[in-house]
Amino acid sequence: MSIKSKIPLVSFTSSKFRKVEDFVFNMKTIVLNIGAAVGYFATPKPTLASVAANLDNLETAQTKAKTRVVGAAAARNIIYDTCYKDLLALVGYVQGIANAAADSVTAIAIIEAAGFNVRVNGVRVTAPIEAKNSTDEGVVLLTAKGAGKNSVYEWQMSSDGIAWTDLPFTQVAKTSVSSLAPATKKYFRVRTKNKSGMSDWSAAVVIIVV
Repeated sequence: MSIKSKIPLVSFTSSKFRKVEDFVFNMKTIVLNIGAAVGYFATPKPTLASVAANLDNLETAQTKAKTRVVGAAAARNIIYDTCYKDLLALVGYVQGIANAAADSVTAIAIIEAAGFNVRVNGVRVTAPIEAKNSTDEGVVLLTAKGAGKNSVYEWQMSSDGIAWTDLPFTQVAKTSVSSLAPATKKYFRVRTKNKSGMSDWSAAVVIIVV
């Protein structure tokens, strides 16, 4: 009888990488996350500089393709393929680090720190904190992993991942932050307090505000 592997696996939602603009945005977020977690990711392969350069080229090619200049779309598609290979290479890189972790808890933390989804036996593991942009400019929506009834959620925000500012606590596992400047990088983290005590701060999640 075969035994199912319980190794946490790196995954990503393909629909978030289908459109070129979404692909660039989500890839830039992954680059930011990996770059911010140097404790886990000392020597990313491919290098983050090369990934970022390819993404810049893709943005330029996409702008040109929208003009419908002959050959522009085909040229854009070639660059997109290069960037998609970068994505798969980063998936492999993060998975390799996660595989070498001492335990599954650490492996999950490594994958989440990179900004990828986690799956164990085909089931997605809920990240301790997720951030996404609202449809309203300058608003970020935060969601934490539920800690049970009568829990308090303490939130913090940072512009550099070093100096943190307290945000209003909540008694539900979600909140929003408004009046943020578009095109800025923000870090967020959360911890919970309940009858079991105070948790540690979660790994930070990074997002580019739109």
